[in-house]
Order: sequence, then C-alpha cells, then structure tokens
Amino acid sequence: MAANTLGRRIVEHQPTVRIFGDEMQLRAQVTILNGFSAHADRGELIGYCNGLDRSRLQRVFVIHGETEQSEALAEAIRGTGMNRVVVPSEGEAYTL
Repeated sequence: MAANTLGRRIVEHQPTVRIFGDEMQLRAQVTILNGFSAHADRGELIGYCNGLDRSRLQRVFVIHGETEQSEALAEAIRGTGMNRVVVPSEGEAYTL
C-alpha cells in the first residue's frame, strides 16, 4: 500500500482512519496477503478461496481494481461454488 493512503492506514492497524472526511474507529480484522495480485495471480486467488473453510466463511468481498475486472474475478470465485461473493459499490455499507 502506498504511504498516506486509507489502505495503508488499515494495514498498519491505525486506531482511527478518515473515510470521506469522517474520522472512524478501525474495528476491522485485517489479513494481509502480500504475495497476490488480482491481475497476475487470479488462479492462485481462486485456489486460495477454494481452501477456505466454507462453513465459517460469511462473504468474500472483491474490492480491488476496476469494476469490470472485479466483477470478472467475483464471477470466477462464484464458479467455485461460493455464492456470497460481493463487489461493493461506492458508498455501500455492510455489517460484519
């Protein structure tokens, strides 16, 4: 993540982050997968998803890249039998 970006602040587990001008308490649990790229490692990402415990998996969020590529990756993940794959729209909120 580039320095001084929202993603970097989340990865660094900053106690608060600014989102659209609002200061928010960071309550997310973040897992960092440094070895993957949604472009070059599509097969590996799908393989990783296949290895997850689906009984515990609530949703998969695809949040990186342009909408068309994100939708294509989400569809490929759905093709493995995972039905709860989401490409959120800007401003869309989810309760986890």
